[in-house]
Amino acid sequence: MDLWTVGGRWAGTYTYDPMPGPGDFPTIGFVLEVATELVSRFRGNVQDDPTAGMPEVGTVEGYISGGRVEFIKRMPVLYLFEDGRVRHIAECVRGWWGLELDGPVPAPPIFYEGTFATDGQELVGRWWLDKVTVPIPSGGQRYALDLGAASGRWAARRVVE
Repeated sequence: MDLWTVGGRWAGTYTYDPMPGPGDFPTIGFVLEVATELVSRFRGNVQDDPTAGMPEVGTVEGYISGGRVEFIKRMPVLYLFEDGRVRHIAECVRGWWGLELDGPVPAPPIFYEGTFATDGQELVGRWWLDKVTVPIPSGGQRYALDLGAASGRWAARRVVE
């Protein structure tokens, strides 16, 4: 096995850096499956622990350079942490504004970077989400939801089967 490869299955967690506001964010488990790897580029799927994170399967796409890895995680549906739990954007919009969504609202891209442990079996790093305005389609109109930046740490270990 090439020491610097992400092909296969990884199990890990991510945490949030402290942010202003009430309550702490939970530590969320995830499983990363990298099925396609070409030279230094890779693609795969990611699944958060559905009891604590986003229940839908997302995608990742990134690259490896030496002992470093960078990728973008894309989730098909936006969830927000509110009132001590993860809430679907449709539930939030209904509660805040009394509106129903016209269609899905994907999460903005989440950026990850990390480094391999010396044995190539563990990755550790940081993630971040840039400040962004998310379009909210409802009633044939587009509303805007401003999301602040967020960041945190992540770690994953290769699952040997």
